[in-house]
Amino acid sequence: KITCVSDEIGHTVSSLLDLPPEKFITIPNGTNTEIFYPLDKNECREILHFPKDTFILGFIGSCYPYHDIDTLISTLPNLTDTIPQIRLAIVGDGFMLETWRQQAKRLSIDSIITFTGYVQFQEANLYINAFDICFASYKQGTSVFPMKILDYLACDKPVITSNIPTIKKYFTEMPFFKLVEPENVKSLQNVIMNLYQIRNQEIKTHRDFVLNNYTWTHTAKKIVCLITER
Repeated sequence: KITCVSDEIGHTVSSLLDLPPEKFITIPNGTNTEIFYPLDKNECREILHFPKDTFILGFIGSCYPYHDIDTLISTLPNLTDTIPQIRLAIVGDGFMLETWRQQAKRLSIDSIITFTGYVQFQEANLYINAFDICFASYKQGTSVFPMKILDYLACDKPVITSNIPTIKKYFTEMPFFKLVEPENVKSLQNVIMNLYQIRNQEIKTHRDFVLNNYTWTHTAKKIVCLITER
């Protein structure tokens, strides 16, 4: 058997290597809830030198083309009038970073976007907890099962992600967990506004969902079960 983190990856590898599809088993990723856990937002912002009186949309991860960050940047000008304190933090480094920087300059919104570049892994939990909304956005056709969604949920944060097969198979919408159509500015704008309007409500269910379903212990047990079946 060959394990994959999504059905789509299994189908692709099966085709490329001319292997029977039944050899492939999907076992989703997990997260480490001892590394990712809730912290006080204002304390995290003080450590990171983020302003406390802003509404921060945040992405953390490697800057790859399949991340739908260009749509997020394009949406920002539509929100500055209704959310004047809005800010965007892009935390990470990679191939697309300079492209996204230039896009922000063309739209004249670079003053409200922070590009941190590479950060140490041990700082990731601070950044996630400093955000008001966490993004895990992907282009149509992306076949990943993103760990960052689980990391965000483990911190009990509001999450916006993409309505693609590898995500909607495992996640359904909740009040603070929203699926948006990829590369759709209007859809993203509406969801951000919706979450902004309920920003003062407390989230208590996201971390429990991860603890009950998507820790690395769950992943390991599924792999052990697969091995012992043989």
